[in-house]
Amino acid sequence: MIRPASLLALTLTLLLVLGGCVGFPANTTIKYRAICSTRLTPTGEAADNVQAVDTNNGKVYLQTSWHDLTPTSYPYRYRVELYDGTGALVYTANDSFTPGDAGYVTTSWYSFRPVDAAGFWKFKIYLNNHFIAEKPLLVTRDSAGTGMFPQGPTREF
Repeated sequence: MIRPASLLALTLTLLLVLGGCVGFPANTTIKYRAICSTRLTPTGEAADNVQAVDTNNGKVYLQTSWHDLTPTSYPYRYRVELYDGTGALVYTANDSFTPGDAGYVTTSWYSFRPVDAAGFWKFKIYLNNHFIAEKPLLVTRDSAGTGMFPQGPTREF
């Protein structure tokens, strides 16, 4: 016979393990477009699509458009992590959303600090605790003070 304390411990363990495991059906393709931007328009859309940014800009935005997500009875959980050039985690954002027919857009931003070093930074994007993509970003310091660089073609990750 199972003791009540053991049954309670087993139940709590299963709830903790399964509670974070809401995933996607096998062979599910997640459609998205992630871009980095130096500013937003008055309507909240990314005003540009950059692959490099100078800390003099003050902020960098990551805007992710989610398309054709399956309607669910629970909200989708979005998380983005930003790692600096040394690989240190400098920022984490969490959000939850229920997509509409046209999809959904998540926007996160990071305000540069005086101690932030130049280097190859990266955003890591997760949906329902599943890794979706990595978005690289070249961060410079005091590069002519403009923060704007020539851009190559837009790329989806």
